[in-house]
Amino acid sequence: MFVDQRQMLLHQLFEATAERTPEKVALVAGGKRYTYRELDELAACLASALRQRGVERGDRVAIFADNGVEVVASVFGALKADAVFMPVNPLTKSDKLAYLLNDSRAACVVTTQVLRDVWEDALAQNSSVRACFVSGLAAADPSGRLLSLEDHIAGSPGSPRAHRDTGVCPANE
Repeated sequence: MFVDQRQMLLHQLFEATAERTPEKVALVAGGKRYTYRELDELAACLASALRQRGVERGDRVAIFADNGVEVVASVFGALKADAVFMPVNPLTKSDKLAYLLNDSRAACVVTTQVLRDVWEDALAQNSSVRACFVSGLAAADPSGRLLSLEDHIAGSPGSPRAHRDTGVCPANE
């Protein structure tokens, strides 16, 4: 069956490539090689986590992280969840991040532990963000091929946010 690639959405094209060439290297980041299969699995894991936290079609997902595997997986994860991804420069200060999140009415933030001081301050000034996923390579995996997700659940402005571990997204099963 012929599928016109010009009619495919970006994440569908990525999924088709992952299906066609799963072991081909898709990304080299931090000195590691990631295959299409690994990136697709990471994106699917994040998409599932986003849906579980109530992210719906058209919701904005802010991606606040340095360039790397987490950003690529987050872009495709947001798209797989039918959300709109919103890249935010990792050099953005907390007051500007708070403004961007409030103005865009972002439903979720995907970020990293390294930027904790910035996003914690910004989230304290925000009411629209329902979840904040903190990603990072899981320390338990010596290959560094797992992406851990922690969900810092949004509360009311000024109140502490609850935390729960949402598990690990395997990239090399």
